[in-house]
Amino acid sequence: MTDKLIPGIRNAVRAVIIRDESVLLQHKVYESGREVYVLPGGAQELGESLTDAL
Repeated sequence: MTDKLIPGIRNAVRAVIIRDESVLLQHKVYESGREVYVLPGGAQELGESLTDAL
């Protein structure tokens, strides 16, 4: 699958992790001070599987 990466397109993977009726979220704070909550995950690097990117 990683051999089909297109330059300029960023593949990413996210996980939905549920335990005891709660969802795990990551708290991110940007340099601008903006705060958001996102699902945990990561960007896929060249040669990396989507599972490894998670």
